[in-house]
Amino acid sequence: MKEYDSFENVRDALRCLNEYFTHPFDKYIYLVFDKQEGEAAITDDPSDVVKQWIVDYEYNLSCLEDIEVYEYRKVEDDPDWLERFNNWKRSCIKGYIRTKSKVSADFELSVSVF
Repeated sequence: MKEYDSFENVRDALRCLNEYFTHPFDKYIYLVFDKQEGEAAITDDPSDVVKQWIVDYEYNLSCLEDIEVYEYRKVEDDPDWLERFNNWKRSCIKGYIRTKSKVSADFELSVSVF
């Protein structure tokens, strides 16, 4: 499982957003938010975070109703971002745009008896 950074809330995560765009090739990052717990995580692979949170919820997939995933892109060097990313919105953090991603999960159980 890939690593991710956990935060107590979304505000704390957004304050640290610039720390994830230190290299010129860093184009996007995901913020995963658990509305029920108030916890947030920043990662490059949101599916790993969601998987871990499903485990934390003891495989209760109804927790997905409370999990939101946002993709953030840095656009301060891209003056025509609105034309290129028409389904994105300006973020409250200057220099970034964001879009919301859909979250779904399937649970598969395998049983073997020897």
